[in-house]
Amino acid sequence: FRGDLTRDWRAANPDVEPATELLARLRQERRQRWEQAERAKYEAKGKTPPKNWQSKYKEPQPLTETQLAELQELPEGWCWASTDTVSEVIVDCPHSTPKWSDAGEICIRTTNFRPGFLDLTQVKYVSKETYESRIARLKPEPGDVVYSREGGILGIACSIPDDTTLCLGQRMMLMRTWKGLVEGDYLTMILNSPQILTIVQRLTGGSASPHLNVGDIKAFPIPLPPVEEQRVILTQTKALLGFGSRVSGIATECTNDLTTLTQSVLAKAFRGELVPQDPNDEPASLLLARLRQQREAEAATKKKPKRKAARKKGITAA
Repeated sequence: FRGDLTRDWRAANPDVEPATELLARLRQERRQRWEQAERAKYEAKGKTPPKNWQSKYKEPQPLTETQLAELQELPEGWCWASTDTVSEVIVDCPHSTPKWSDAGEICIRTTNFRPGFLDLTQVKYVSKETYESRIARLKPEPGDVVYSREGGILGIACSIPDDTTLCLGQRMMLMRTWKGLVEGDYLTMILNSPQILTIVQRLTGGSASPHLNVGDIKAFPIPLPPVEEQRVILTQTKALLGFGSRVSGIATECTNDLTTLTQSVLAKAFRGELVPQDPNDEPASLLLARLRQQREAEAATKKKPKRKAARKKGITAA
């Protein structure tokens, strides 16, 4: 996320749209969608929008001057943006405990969160009615980003996998990036990066009940490259992380093989199979007899402790 991986790619592709223009398009797209939604509300009621109705529009939360002053310099063609800016929508989870059922739709918990992905090997379910109530604000879709913001599993981002229907449990948020402009997997990787985790630790350090405010998460600084470069970063990063996983797997196999080898060597040693047997060697029974004789001789030479003379009142030992 410093642009090191794609330095050669940038040199070979100098004419891509810079992130500053991408950011301007994001802002324009956001405003246009808001205006369309507002007009639709008035039309549904058979009303005409009042004067100055467009002044109600709120710009996405920007980075402050203080934040920008603390941030590192980015590669040419990149720019800094906030999480709020790169997201089409950000919603918090329902603030209620789900009513669980034996079957139905998946309702994820923060225990399902792993850096970058959801572990759905063990899930809990809610009824169709509960599911509908928990997606009232926004229905999670594949490619969306879920983020844990409270409790022991804090500050982990995951991408919702393909062909998965689910709703949100507690202590999490849902983010949807601008399709075709900001890759959801790119935002997931950024939120799991050391840069963001450092901010999370600063915001929650020392708290007995750590949690992140929605406003703080919307203000996270996101290094934004051109969309083409985002895709190259994802391809290269996933390849390198996959290589690391393969190396880790090989190391685990080697460790297991070493343990098995050690046990095999010890077993051979105690069966006398490690070295060739010489029929002229002294049998172990004779060695054992000599050890016993040596121990008995040592015991016989030990001096017995002297007994203290008995003393009685008025009597002196002769």
